Amino acid sequence: MQTTQNGLRVPLFGLLALMVLSCLCCPALTPVSFAEAQTRQMSLVIEITINTRANPADPTFVVAGILTIVLNVKTGQFTGDITPGAVCPLDPQSTECPQQTAVLFDVVNGSIVPHEEVTQLKVEGQILRRAVNMIVRDVGGTGRHIFALGTTENDPGDQFESDVGRVAGPAVGPEAGEGGDWQLAEVRGLTRQVGNEIDE
Repeated sequence: MQTTQNGLRVPLFGLLALMVLSCLCCPALTPVSFAEAQTRQMSLVIEITINTRANPADPTFVVAGILTIVLNVKTGQFTGDITPGAVCPLDPQSTECPQQTAVLFDVVNGSIVPHEEVTQLKVEGQILRRAVNMIVRDVGGTGRHIFALGTTENDPGDQFESDVGRVAGPAVGPEAGEGGDWQLAEVRGLTRQVGNEIDE
């Protein structure tokens, strides 16, 4: 028997049972390791040019803007979106570009004509060392996707310890028989995000 501070006498096996039950019901909190939680947020200038069209009468079009993704460094998988930015469609290396209000543009007689209603496009994909796979969803309509393959300029390492550098490769879609190329022209920022906190 065990006597408590208030004078109650409790069988010893009863105390042991309560201790076991409390451990089962309230397990100790185990901190999540950095490797388990680590993601990286990346913002880059993207340009996709589709100049082979299923209908030859249709104009070349360009997807251009700021690609922002959240990357899981353990799996290489990422999700994100393309939003308007200070970019020059057909001249992604230019450093003096106006702020755009759209991310989809037709090329008509050498001039860029924006689709003002398209202000955001969703993306998802995966980076495995120097190989990039990406899908840009619903380009100009539901189910009209662009599929892109690319190669990174630099090997980022197993846990993305290094900057990927520029990325470029072929792109197909959104219709069968359509295609072109794409590139990530400039890295605007690279931060490390752990949970809801971002470490510069």
